[in-house]
Amino acid sequence: MAHSRLYLLLVGRFTLAALMLLLTLGLDVALTAAVVVGEREDPRLLADVVWLRLVWRPLQLVAVVGSIVRWVRGEREHWRRVRRLNSVVVPSAAAERSCYLHSA
Repeated sequence: MAHSRLYLLLVGRFTLAALMLLLTLGLDVALTAAVVVGEREDPRLLADVVWLRLVWRPLQLVAVVGSIVRWVRGEREHWRRVRRLNSVVVPSAAAERSCYLHSA
């Protein structure tokens, strides 16, 4: 279905592509709503469906396609050394004990 939306965009049928996107988004929300009701989950989860559909899934696709392209090209991993800033403050043992005593 994603291929047909891309084709419609390429040939300039923007209204039809937008309608198909809204239809699939509506079906995605309906299916998620059915699962949320059936599993007795928190209904606030439905608010995330649109964000997941329009932002998160495309970001995942970009990451996966980028990884596949690098794999096909035979590129090695691009790891870099983590720069340490020495900014973590570790509490003393006495302060930790007093924290546990006050919370108990």
